Amino acid sequence: MTPRGTKLFGTTEQSSGVRGDEAGMSLVELIIYGAITALLLSVLATLFASSLSAEAQTRDRDTATGRAQVVMSSLQSSIRNASDMRVDGNVVRAVVATGTSGWSCEAWALQGDRLLYRTSSSAIGLPDASGTGWSTLASGVSAAKSGSAFSMSGRTLGVSLTVKTGATSVPAAGKVLAQAKQSGMAKKCW
Repeated sequence: MTPRGTKLFGTTEQSSGVRGDEAGMSLVELIIYGAITALLLSVLATLFASSLSAEAQTRDRDTATGRAQVVMSSLQSSIRNASDMRVDGNVVRAVVATGTSGWSCEAWALQGDRLLYRTSSSAIGLPDASGTGWSTLASGVSAAKSGSAFSMSGRTLGVSLTVKTGATSVPAAGKVLAQAKQSGMAKKCW
């Protein structure tokens, strides 16, 4: 041990018992550590922000896909059980077999960005501007190409829709064949 205040290998022992080279960090070291910490925090913030963006895109895609499935399921199950149908622009009306209770009228109408649905025991007219009496089957729906969202060739219905949620668009398209047969007096739904 050396007495306090004497030099030992070029350093002076302090009164606290800590040598000068062990006294703490210099200003340069603090600046370097601060810069490294800021760099790491900015990398973490960027990763967090990109994961939030990816989660939002995934949620939008899942929502749009779910809506497209609802639309296509409704159209396919009803039209397959239809004996007759009619397409008027963006409106489809069909005579649909309901099992033991006979026949019902079902209709789908693309109005604005909503696909409307209606069922009735009697004829269904075209929807008014507000869609009164119709239920919204899905929102964010539009015709996939210019012109009509629906087309008909013989007993086959063509569907050409796009479902959009946020910035994500999902196609809802396909063809459905009307397969039911009516016997006796044919029911009319238009």
